[in-house]
Amino acid sequence: MDQKPTYEELESRIRESEKTLDQMRAEDHKGSQELFEAIFESLTDAIFILGAEIPPKIINCNPAASKIFGYTREEIIDRSTDFLHVSSTELKKFQQKLYPRIAERGYFYLSDFCMKRKDETVFPTEHTVVPLLTKTSQRIGWVSIVRDITHQKLVEKALRESEERFRTAYQTIPDPVTIIRAEDGRCIDINEGFTATTGWTREDVIGKTAKDINIWHNPKDRETFIEGITKDGQIKNLEAKFRLKNNDIISGLFSAKLLMLDEKPHILSITRDISELKKAQQEKEDLEIRLRQTQKMEAIGTLAGGIAHDFNNILAAIMGYSEMALMDIAEENPARDNIKQALHAALRARDLIKQILAFSRQTGNEPKALQFHQVVNEALKLIRASLPATVTIRQSIANQTDYVLADPIQMHQVIMNLCTNAHHAMADTGGELALTLDRVELGSEMASKFPSLQSGSYLRLTVSDTGHGMDAKTIERIFDPYFTTKARGKGTGLGLAVVHGIIKNHGGAVVVKSEIGKGTTFEVLLPRATPEVQSELKETGAFQSGTENVLFVDDEKILTDLVKNMLEHLGYHVVAKTDSVEALEAFESEPDNYDLVITDMTMPKLTGDALAKKIKAIRSEIPIIICTGYSEVLNKAKAKSMGISGYLMKPISLKNLSDTIREVLEHG
Repeated sequence: MDQKPTYEELESRIRESEKTLDQMRAEDHKGSQELFEAIFESLTDAIFILGAEIPPKIINCNPAASKIFGYTREEIIDRSTDFLHVSSTELKKFQQKLYPRIAERGYFYLSDFCMKRKDETVFPTEHTVVPLLTKTSQRIGWVSIVRDITHQKLVEKALRESEERFRTAYQTIPDPVTIIRAEDGRCIDINEGFTATTGWTREDVIGKTAKDINIWHNPKDRETFIEGITKDGQIKNLEAKFRLKNNDIISGLFSAKLLMLDEKPHILSITRDISELKKAQQEKEDLEIRLRQTQKMEAIGTLAGGIAHDFNNILAAIMGYSEMALMDIAEENPARDNIKQALHAALRARDLIKQILAFSRQTGNEPKALQFHQVVNEALKLIRASLPATVTIRQSIANQTDYVLADPIQMHQVIMNLCTNAHHAMADTGGELALTLDRVELGSEMASKFPSLQSGSYLRLTVSDTGHGMDAKTIERIFDPYFTTKARGKGTGLGLAVVHGIIKNHGGAVVVKSEIGKGTTFEVLLPRATPEVQSELKETGAFQSGTENVLFVDDEKILTDLVKNMLEHLGYHVVAKTDSVEALEAFESEPDNYDLVITDMTMPKLTGDALAKKIKAIRSEIPIIICTGYSEVLNKAKAKSMGISGYLMKPISLKNLSDTIREVLEHG
């Protein structure tokens, strides 16, 4: 069992404990002192220990103070701080702020405060001053901490300049730019380009979503944008349509990127207005379409010419042999009626060929007095073949004795364009196409509705359909060139513009009435004209005969045989040739043996006009008749200027042939 320590032993232990405690305290103080000195020496900010006197003197400073201000420690210690200030005035301002703020807050802090180095350079600082207190809160001095913020200020300046450059670029970009908060899709900023392009002001847009102002014309474009941003964080060159404040629609090339602003996701977007570019591209495509259409029509014209040449030869044989048969068959013979019907069908086929040629050439003739109902009926023949079974035609053609002064080919084009438009309006649902031709009298009151028209008598062609109709805005633009409501590639927007131009040039007017869901009606007004005396030879009546010698030239043997028989039936003596060179040689050998030369126009080796020229060089007074089914090179006026006496269009009827020969031989 342990003994209790004696009083002396306890007292000795207490003294030893106190001694050990004093040693520990001394060691702790020494360690704290060393720690403070290590911190003091290693800090990068300049630290000055100042005394309590006024003005205070520097008692101590750390190495950073020497480095920042350029003085040695010995040059700093025991000096007041005025040499570190830019001027006495700045020092006074500093002191005036220092003491009141310490009294108020217990410390002093001043940002962006300029001080001076040994080399007289001035630099910006953050300056902090705190009182140095004892444990009993007695102030025994000051601690001044100075931080060199030169680099920070340079960085801030560069950042400001960068932001300014961005802001300048952001505002001067002509394209619309927006910054959108990703979390709710609300716009937080727009540039001036956005306002200039769209018409919306900052007040209209800031704080609102694209859906609020309904800027996306096609919701699918907006969905594509959201999908791209969500999936890839960006979207590039999305071609979309946007609605402006005035409800106009523009085409835009849209790009957007997800970025972080203030540690929150935002979307920066830019849109380039490509409406003019799209318009130019569309005009280029339309031009290419029109060029292809022109080339196609030229090809059709060439093809039609070839078909006409061959088909006219066939028709000539049918017509010629039918007419000769009628000459030989007695009136009471029942076969005469059958042959007449065949001849009538051949004449209709000939008229159809002429119509195809006129349409395919797309060339205008001189206006002449024509019976408008004939043009309407001819156009309807072509239209019926192209209409589907779901579209029916109703026609009411009156006043078949009335004339208009017009180009028949252009009138044909007007009717075709109007009927084609009506057909397209009923393509999906079917319906009725109605054509009416009647006479109207425009008094001064009614004529005043049409500034381009004078009062008087007019023919009115009405073309109506039961299609989808048009709204008022569309009606205002239907006669504008290149305007079309058809899908891309389905129309050039020129059909109605052409109609309007043709009718205006003929002294008429076009009126349109339409309503959505109730169809469309076009009214074409053309001034009535006085009929001209026609000099065309009729195809009925007695055949005129003769006994003269005729040289006939055509490269088709079927025609040379036919015409030879026809002329011999009429009493003429005929030499027929299928080779134009042989025909020239025959004429050269005996030029006085012939009273008349009849030649085809389109032949190999020597064409009809070339042959006529060579024959005229041998014997200038010889009458020549040229026959053609289709020729862009030679027409009646040009043939006359060459000294050619007669001009016949194929297929040649016996009546026309006999009358033309007698006209040429007897009257020149």
